[in-house]
Amino acid sequence: MALMDETRRGMPGFNKPEMLADVREAFQYLEAAVSTARPSGCRPFVGAALYEQVEGLVDELAAHGHRRVHGSFEIHGVDVIEADTPGRVLARVHASSSIARLDRQHRIVDGSFDLKRWAQEVMANVEEPVGAQARWIITELGELSVESDVTGPLHEPMDRARREALDAERRKRERDDDEFWSALQAVSRNFLTATGAG
Repeated sequence: MALMDETRRGMPGFNKPEMLADVREAFQYLEAAVSTARPSGCRPFVGAALYEQVEGLVDELAAHGHRRVHGSFEIHGVDVIEADTPGRVLARVHASSSIARLDRQHRIVDGSFDLKRWAQEVMANVEEPVGAQARWIITELGELSVESDVTGPLHEPMDRARREALDAERRKRERDDDEFWSALQAVSRNFLTATGAG
């Protein structure tokens, strides 16, 4: 808590949930930029030096006719590791995806389409653009570490009461839909009958 207070003193109006949301959003754009081989997509969300690295990575892959893809990419959480400098935070992103390098025919050159749980540390800094709201951007990336294979559901099993409530809600929607269409058909038949009689 003391570390976050230090950051808060150095940045009036510091909001930890907003910071975590900004980092999450920036990381999603960063991964999409590499996977789609369109680095410009992440430009507003990363620092200048990191953007050059992303461009270099995409160019290097393209020179070999490859691209790196994180399939079924999903972020599960972002943890603050260190926040001892105002406006600067070290965080760890927890995610899952497949990790593969593909050729122009979308064949795997390296990696696989198997889902993996992994984590990556990122350095985030506050950027205060002129005339725009300050936001957190990613300025550095640490090594990606694969934690495990995904062999089951990615989320905690739903408790029985919640599952039954959702099932009951779904059945009610289906009944309401059936009743609506039955009523609509009856109105249509009555209308056609009345029209034919006229």
